[in-house]
Amino acid sequence: MERFILNLAFYSMPKSLISDSGEDYIIFTNEEIDKTLRTHSAFHFNRDDLNFFSQHGNAAYSYWCQSVSLTKEEVAWCNDSHDLAVGILFNKLRLNLQEDGVTAGRIKNIDQQFDCRCQIELFFPDDNRAIFKVQRIDLNWMADMHLDFEFRMLSDSLLEELKKHSLS
Repeated sequence: MERFILNLAFYSMPKSLISDSGEDYIIFTNEEIDKTLRTHSAFHFNRDDLNFFSQHGNAAYSYWCQSVSLTKEEVAWCNDSHDLAVGILFNKLRLNLQEDGVTAGRIKNIDQQFDCRCQIELFFPDDNRAIFKVQRIDLNWMADMHLDFEFRMLSDSLLEELKKHSLS
């Protein structure tokens, strides 16, 4: 559970989805998201930076996130309850975003200003076949913020790098 990470994340439209129609696409950089949300990313990469997730080549998209993880004390308190760990992560992320003044309106403003998507991401180690639930309060919060949810498994090395930047 010490490797579980929850993010609010923005992904720009990848190059492969941009048509040749001549239509203008506005791709964000981390500075633009920081300015619009009036906060700072925990972790980011811009288009043409090293692709963090594949660890191969330059990224065809930009990525920005706010991350939270569990402290050692929280892991011990959870006593192997994945449901409790996920609930704590949601509460920490929700409170952090509230403190930073991140609202559904600000997220919508970014969606309208840039060609991107915003979602909540839960990262687990790829060697952990955990079962967990997302509580109704967290589902309602995501719905109120107009956010989708994605669950992904990552290698330990990528999780450790993300955790270095997360708020514990």
